[in-house]
Amino acid sequence: MSETRDKLSLHEIWYGRDQPPRRITPVRAGPLTAWLDGGDIRYVQLGEFEVVRRFYVAVRDPNWNTIPPQVTNVKLEEGAGTFSVSFDAHHRDGEIEFTWRGTVSGDTDGTIVYVIGYDLGSSQDAELLQSMATSSSHYFAGGPSDISQVFQGIKNDICNIQIAKTR
Repeated sequence: MSETRDKLSLHEIWYGRDQPPRRITPVRAGPLTAWLDGGDIRYVQLGEFEVVRRFYVAVRDPNWNTIPPQVTNVKLEEGAGTFSVSFDAHHRDGEIEFTWRGTVSGDTDGTIVYVIGYDLGSSQDAELLQSMATSSSHYFAGGPSDISQVFQGIKNDICNIQIAKTR
């Protein structure tokens, strides 16, 4: 056991891979605190209560494995109780390739807006994304109407969350 441990780097021992963990940056949107992790917004809290675990874009292969993004061009601006971040994300695994641009902003009233923009490379891509976005069960557990109800409840009870998709 100690022979194997001696061969592992400190990062491998602590995090399971030979690279440092990604830097997670706290940001504020009025009464909300969240953590920026690459292109993800994590652990949105109102005081000591977590209200949203994670906002992110998941690109999946046919076996439902997640293809992680390479996040670049991250630009973060912060003010008193506000933030704005923009970034580029590129997912690639074999024949699957998806590139998009994200912007996330938080305002003093507790509004967090996460916007993705993408350029469809072919009509086949457009049909696939349209199918995924309108599917009632295959891509979204419970269907989009259930997701909308969950976010509507959070919006009404705690804060204003807007989800928008742009091209």
